[in-house]
Amino acid sequence: MLGGSLLGLLLSLGLAVSVPVQADPDFDPEGGICQIFKAEKRWFKAARRSARKWGIPVPVLMAVIHQESRFDGKAKPPRRAKSSARGYPQAKKETWKWYIKATGNRGADRDKFKDAVDFVGWYLSMARTRNGVSADAVDQLYLAYHEGHGGYARETWRKKPWLREVALRVASRSRLYAGQLEQCD
Repeated sequence: MLGGSLLGLLLSLGLAVSVPVQADPDFDPEGGICQIFKAEKRWFKAARRSARKWGIPVPVLMAVIHQESRFDGKAKPPRRAKSSARGYPQAKKETWKWYIKATGNRGADRDKFKDAVDFVGWYLSMARTRNGVSADAVDQLYLAYHEGHGGYARETWRKKPWLREVALRVASRSRLYAGQLEQCD
């Protein structure tokens, strides 16, 4: 009974913590894209809006976010990694500030999916423009996302075989999502 009273007190004081998306029994970050969009209906609209705005296909956007955070808006790098990367896109603080300044999206948060998917679209679109990466070259887009535009241009990824493998997995997931998306209701 004490636990119920404590919970009631916390709720009345507004101290309850919001439940993350992953608490939804229909949500499985390793599941298919149809299942993800069924569990989070607003995500599809946000992803489609970003795809149209930036010219990056929905499956690519979703594959990058899957790789970066497994769709966890509260994701952070391991404690031993000294990085300001946060949220769905694992965007660093300075890069996020650049996005806000460039797009005028002043209220954007890395832990809000609609902002995160817009950021990923914007950043990958910049990789196309700055680095000449094709929208179909998902592995190369991911390498530019991970290494930054300058790092990609300097080909820093060539010394990271593990990262090249990750980029191929992102491309594979993007193809999987593309096929699944055609079957969604």
